[in-house]
Amino acid sequence: MELPNGAEVIPRKCAKCGNDIIKRKELRMGGKYGLMGPAHKFDVYVCQHCGYSELFFKKASWLA
Repeated sequence: MELPNGAEVIPRKCAKCGNDIIKRKELRMGGKYGLMGPAHKFDVYVCQHCGYSELFFKKASWLA
């Protein structure tokens, strides 16, 4: 089974209210005690109407 490419997973509408005004933000979070590797990067898509958000983990070089 193939993994979807990035364009296939970007939300076009809010999953909660169906609004199509979505803003993309980038979030970075470090791992505790180095167990989770270096800082994680996420794309966060936030609905401008209801505030619902979805996080998508960006691929890291240390993941196989």
